[in-house]
Amino acid sequence: MSDINYEDYLKDGEHILWSQIPEKKKFHLHSGIFTVIIGAVFILIGVEMILKERSYYALIPIIFGLIVVFAFIDRSAAYLLTDKRILIIKGLTVKEISYYHISFVSVEKKKNSDTGTIAICFTHLSNRPNHQREYRVTWHNLYDVQDCERVADIIKAQKDLPNAYDKAREAERMQGF
Repeated sequence: MSDINYEDYLKDGEHILWSQIPEKKKFHLHSGIFTVIIGAVFILIGVEMILKERSYYALIPIIFGLIVVFAFIDRSAAYLLTDKRILIIKGLTVKEISYYHISFVSVEKKKNSDTGTIAICFTHLSNRPNHQREYRVTWHNLYDVQDCERVADIIKAQKDLPNAYDKAREAERMQGF
Protein backbone atom coordinates (compact mmCIF):
# COMPACT_ATOMS: atom_id res chain seq x y z
CA MET A 1 0.00 0.00 0.00
CA SER A 2 3.02 2.28 0.40
CA ASP A 3 3.42 2.60 -3.36
CA ILE A 4 0.29 4.72 -3.85
CA ASN A 5 0.69 7.46 -6.41
CA TYR A 6 -1.78 10.09 -5.23
CA GLU A 7 -1.42 12.03 -8.46
CA ASP A 8 -3.45 9.28 -10.18
CA TYR A 9 -6.49 10.22 -8.07
CA LEU A 10 -6.39 13.99 -8.60
CA LYS A 11 -8.63 15.88 -10.97
CA ASP A 12 -7.46 18.85 -13.02
CA GLY A 13 -6.68 21.83 -10.81
CA GLU A 14 -6.95 19.79 -7.59
CA HIS A 15 -4.24 20.11 -4.93
CA ILE A 16 -3.25 17.86 -2.03
CA LEU A 17 -3.66 19.43 1.43
CA TRP A 18 -2.74 16.36 3.50
CA SER A 19 -2.23 12.62 3.00
CA GLN A 20 -1.42 9.54 5.04
CA ILE A 21 -0.58 5.96 4.18
CA PRO A 22 -0.96 3.54 7.13
CA GLU A 23 2.24 2.13 8.56
CA LYS A 24 0.54 -1.21 9.18
CA LYS A 25 -2.92 -2.50 8.47
CA LYS A 26 -5.04 -2.52 11.61
CA PHE A 27 -8.60 -3.68 12.08
CA HIS A 28 -11.28 -1.48 13.67
CA LEU A 29 -14.77 -2.37 14.84
CA HIS A 30 -16.87 0.61 13.78
CA SER A 31 -20.09 -0.98 15.10
CA GLY A 32 -18.63 -2.36 18.31
CA ILE A 33 -17.98 -5.89 19.48
CA PHE A 34 -21.65 -6.92 19.40
CA THR A 35 -21.62 -7.82 15.69
CA VAL A 36 -18.49 -9.94 16.12
CA ILE A 37 -20.18 -11.88 18.94
CA ILE A 38 -23.30 -12.47 16.80
CA GLY A 39 -21.13 -13.67 13.90
CA ALA A 40 -19.14 -15.97 16.21
CA VAL A 41 -22.36 -17.48 17.55
CA PHE A 42 -23.49 -18.37 14.00
CA ILE A 43 -20.07 -19.86 13.23
CA LEU A 44 -20.17 -21.98 16.38
CA ILE A 45 -23.70 -23.16 15.59
CA GLY A 46 -22.53 -24.19 12.11
CA VAL A 47 -19.48 -26.02 13.46
CA GLU A 48 -21.64 -27.87 15.99
CA MET A 49 -24.07 -28.84 13.20
CA ILE A 50 -21.18 -30.22 11.12
CA LEU A 51 -19.85 -32.26 14.03
CA LYS A 52 -23.25 -33.68 15.03
CA GLU A 53 -25.13 -34.03 11.75
CA ARG A 54 -22.36 -34.09 9.14
CA SER A 55 -24.59 -31.98 6.89
CA TYR A 56 -23.59 -29.47 4.25
CA TYR A 57 -26.48 -27.28 5.42
CA ALA A 58 -24.25 -26.40 8.37
CA LEU A 59 -22.22 -24.23 5.99
CA ILE A 60 -25.10 -21.73 5.82
CA PRO A 61 -24.72 -20.42 9.41
CA ILE A 62 -20.92 -20.53 9.08
CA ILE A 63 -20.97 -18.44 5.90
CA PHE A 64 -23.55 -16.06 7.41
CA GLY A 65 -21.40 -15.70 10.56
CA LEU A 66 -18.29 -14.92 8.50
CA ILE A 67 -20.18 -12.32 6.48
CA VAL A 68 -21.46 -10.67 9.67
CA VAL A 69 -17.99 -10.61 11.22
CA PHE A 70 -16.15 -9.27 8.17
CA ALA A 71 -18.83 -6.82 7.04
CA PHE A 72 -18.46 -4.80 10.24
CA ILE A 73 -14.68 -4.71 10.43
CA ASP A 74 -12.91 -1.72 8.91
CA ARG A 75 -9.24 -1.83 8.11
CA SER A 76 -6.74 0.99 8.00
CA ALA A 77 -6.72 2.92 4.75
CA ALA A 78 -4.77 5.58 2.93
CA TYR A 79 -6.30 9.04 3.21
CA LEU A 80 -6.01 11.94 0.83
CA LEU A 81 -7.41 15.39 1.60
CA THR A 82 -7.47 17.74 -1.34
CA ASP A 83 -8.88 21.22 -1.76
CA LYS A 84 -12.05 19.66 -3.27
CA ARG A 85 -12.71 16.31 -1.53
CA ILE A 86 -11.58 13.55 0.79
CA LEU A 87 -10.51 10.20 -0.64
CA ILE A 88 -10.38 7.01 1.42
CA ILE A 89 -8.31 4.42 -0.45
CA LYS A 90 -8.65 0.78 0.67
CA GLY A 91 -6.90 -1.59 -1.68
CA LEU A 92 -8.75 -1.31 -4.98
CA THR A 93 -11.69 0.73 -3.67
CA VAL A 94 -11.79 4.49 -3.41
CA LYS A 95 -14.48 6.24 -1.38
CA GLU A 96 -14.96 9.92 -2.16
CA ILE A 97 -16.46 12.47 0.24
CA SER A 98 -17.27 15.94 -0.99
CA TYR A 99 -16.74 18.70 1.59
CA TYR A 100 -20.12 20.04 0.57
CA HIS A 101 -21.87 16.96 2.06
CA ILE A 102 -20.02 16.98 5.41
CA SER A 103 -22.25 18.22 8.19
CA PHE A 104 -20.19 17.39 11.28
CA VAL A 105 -16.60 16.42 12.14
CA SER A 106 -15.48 15.03 15.51
CA VAL A 107 -12.12 13.85 16.82
CA GLU A 108 -11.35 11.10 19.32
CA LYS A 109 -7.70 11.19 20.34
CA LYS A 110 -5.83 8.29 21.88
CA LYS A 111 -4.45 8.96 25.36
CA ASN A 112 -1.01 10.57 25.43
CA SER A 113 -0.84 10.75 21.63
CA ASP A 114 -1.74 13.05 18.78
CA THR A 115 -3.07 10.03 16.87
CA GLY A 116 -6.80 9.45 16.77
CA THR A 117 -9.98 8.78 14.84
CA ILE A 118 -11.83 11.44 12.90
CA ALA A 119 -15.56 10.77 12.47
CA ILE A 120 -17.20 12.55 9.55
CA CYS A 121 -20.97 12.83 9.35
CA PHE A 122 -21.96 12.77 5.69
CA THR A 123 -25.45 13.87 4.64
CA HIS A 124 -27.01 13.97 1.22
CA LEU A 125 -30.38 13.89 -0.45
CA SER A 126 -31.30 10.57 -2.03
CA ASN A 127 -34.05 9.63 -4.41
CA ARG A 128 -36.23 6.74 -3.35
CA PRO A 129 -37.93 4.48 -5.89
CA ASN A 130 -41.29 6.22 -5.36
CA HIS A 131 -39.65 9.59 -6.21
CA GLN A 132 -39.51 10.80 -2.62
CA ARG A 133 -36.40 12.71 -1.66
CA GLU A 134 -35.00 12.18 1.80
CA TYR A 135 -31.81 13.00 3.69
CA ARG A 136 -29.45 10.10 4.22
CA VAL A 137 -26.94 10.32 7.04
CA THR A 138 -23.87 8.09 7.23
CA TRP A 139 -20.63 8.21 9.17
CA HIS A 140 -17.16 7.64 7.80
CA ASN A 141 -14.24 7.13 10.14
CA LEU A 142 -10.64 7.98 9.38
CA TYR A 143 -8.66 5.69 11.70
CA ASP A 144 -5.16 6.13 13.16
CA VAL A 145 -4.76 9.66 11.81
CA GLN A 146 -1.50 11.31 12.82
CA ASP A 147 -1.97 14.86 14.18
CA CYS A 148 -5.73 14.29 14.08
CA GLU A 149 -6.75 17.72 15.44
CA ARG A 150 -4.85 19.53 12.68
CA VAL A 151 -6.41 17.23 10.06
CA ALA A 152 -9.90 17.91 11.47
CA ASP A 153 -9.17 21.63 11.26
CA ILE A 154 -8.19 21.24 7.59
CA ILE A 155 -11.48 19.43 6.91
CA LYS A 156 -13.49 22.07 8.78
CA ALA A 157 -11.69 24.89 6.97
CA GLN A 158 -12.52 23.35 3.60
CA LYS A 159 -16.09 22.74 4.72
CA ASP A 160 -16.28 26.29 6.05
CA LEU A 161 -15.57 27.91 2.75
CA PRO A 162 -18.31 30.43 3.09
CA ASN A 163 -19.02 29.58 6.76
CA ALA A 164 -21.05 26.57 5.69
CA TYR A 165 -19.90 24.45 8.64
CA ASP A 166 -21.21 26.90 11.26
CA LYS A 167 -24.45 27.30 9.32
CA ALA A 168 -24.93 23.51 9.17
CA ARG A 169 -24.26 23.17 12.93
CA GLU A 170 -26.72 25.99 13.68
CA ALA A 171 -29.36 24.33 11.49
CA GLU A 172 -28.79 21.04 13.34
CA ARG A 173 -29.15 22.76 16.71
CA MET A 174 -32.40 24.40 15.60
CA GLN A 175 -33.72 20.95 14.62
CA GLY A 176 -32.72 19.47 17.97
CA PHE A 177 -29.62 17.53 16.90
